[in-house]
Amino acid sequence: MSVDIAEYRFKTLGARGHVVLSECDVMCDTTSYLGRWKATTPYSAIEPHPISLWQTPPVTIYCGVGLGFLTVVLGFAAIGELRSNAWLPTLIFGFYAAFCVAAFGLLVRVVRNWTAEWIMFPTAIDGHRIAYIKTRRDKDAFDAFTANLTFRILDATGRQECGEPIRI
Repeated sequence: MSVDIAEYRFKTLGARGHVVLSECDVMCDTTSYLGRWKATTPYSAIEPHPISLWQTPPVTIYCGVGLGFLTVVLGFAAIGELRSNAWLPTLIFGFYAAFCVAAFGLLVRVVRNWTAEWIMFPTAIDGHRIAYIKTRRDKDAFDAFTANLTFRILDATGRQECGEPIRI
């Protein structure tokens, strides 16, 4: 492996957290709108085949609707202000126009990050899994981290099947 990434951090509108790979286990600390969970799991208890889940958190939907409404209202206010002054820009028009452009920029950002891809590795522990989110800006780090985690899981599983003790 060319890149050996041992820690991955993620932050989206709906969740944030980090996953740390140590020599013998994985520590996962995640906070989302569903709650907060923190767990440490040995590699030998993790399935090497991840599950992918696409999700749109409710906070993203609320932000998108709110910013869309704000953009439309500010746009109409700017046009109304410009029309009422014989199409001559005023200070209040500049205020409306600047905030309309800013709200539209935020709306575009929310729409670009509308869904998040959760990668989950099931474990032998009931109801537990190693889960983290892929974000657009760190796709390469995500791919390297996932490859490193999968390699470590397969390595731990292979050593256990051969009868070698797992270092804990």
